[in-house]
Amino acid sequence: MVDTSYLISLADHSTRKLGPTALKYQKYFENNEFELLISVVVAAEFHQKQPIEDILELGCFRLCPYNLDEAKTTADLSKECVFEKTADNSRAQFKDDIKIIAQAKHYKADFIITEDENTMAKYLGRLRPDGHIATRVITLQNGFSTSYFDDNQVEGQTNLDVG
Repeated sequence: MVDTSYLISLADHSTRKLGPTALKYQKYFENNEFELLISVVVAAEFHQKQPIEDILELGCFRLCPYNLDEAKTTADLSKECVFEKTADNSRAQFKDDIKIIAQAKHYKADFIITEDENTMAKYLGRLRPDGHIATRVITLQNGFSTSYFDDNQVEGQTNLDVG
């Protein structure tokens, strides 16, 4: 599953610091015929600045609706991952990130790829140790690596099954 920050870096890859890394991942996904999941929550966030169709026309994305099952999972995960106000986050951002994480759980996405290590990655890190979610995080700050997709992995790196 992709996060909004990944899509922004991908769309603006020539001007954003982590854009080249997002582009490398995107080329890898396309060359290896991955189907990437996009939450409608991510679509709404992205569409505030740029038409989501610019991304969807790439053809390797599947739009995922947000329904009652995901809403219930969101509520359950919100209870487990208590919001803590910091300079790096807001309550609205927390709520959207938990919705995206709930959809990743519902669709059994192994990874969420993001530029957001201060909130999205942190929330996944809180939920994984207790077994509330199996989804792992790929952060663009760590650079491009195919090791996430190798069969024999160390903890923190498994196969990517995004669809």
